[in-house]
Amino acid sequence: MPKGVPRAALWTPEQIAILVSLGPTVKGEILAREFGKTHAALRAKASALGIRMRFPLKYYGIVKSSRDVGPSRSPSLRDLEWAAGFLEGEGHFRSSRVEAKQISTTEPLERLLAIFGGHVETFSMEYRRQQGGKANDGSIWGVGGARARGVMMTLFPLLSTRRKAQIRGALTWQQ
Repeated sequence: MPKGVPRAALWTPEQIAILVSLGPTVKGEILAREFGKTHAALRAKASALGIRMRFPLKYYGIVKSSRDVGPSRSPSLRDLEWAAGFLEGEGHFRSSRVEAKQISTTEPLERLLAIFGGHVETFSMEYRRQQGGKANDGSIWGVGGARARGVMMTLFPLLSTRRKAQIRGALTWQQ
C-alpha cells in the first residue's frame, strides 16, 4: 500500500456480531451507513462470514419486476423455434433457471413471457454510470424451478450441442 493512503478501518467484534445477527434481515445499505463502510466492504465481509445479505434494489439496478406469471397462450411450433433461436443467442441455462437478457427493447422478452410465463425485470444502470462506468439499461426475462426444467426439455431438440450440454448439466445437477 502506498505511503500516505489511509487504510480502511478494521471490523470491530461488535460490528461483526451485529452483521451476523442482523445481516440477513436488514438492508445492507442501512448497515453500511451505520458502520461507516462501503457496500463493497460490507458485501465482502458478509461473504467471508457466509451471510446472505439484503442489498437495496438500487445497488442491483432493478427498477421494475413483474410477478411470476404463467404462459398467456399455447405456443405454436413457430413460437418454439423462435424461442429456441433467441435463447440460443441470448439465453442462459443453469441449475433450475433459464434467463435471457436484452438491452435495447423488451419485445422479445415479453414474447418469451407470453410463451413460457416467468417474469421480466427492468434494470437501470444509473448507479454504475454515476460511478463513472459505462452501462446501458435493459431487461431480463427469467423462469425458474419446474417451469424452467419444462422450458429446457421442450426446447432441447431445437438447440445446438453447446446449449444441449448446458441443459444436461443443469438437469443432472438437480438429481
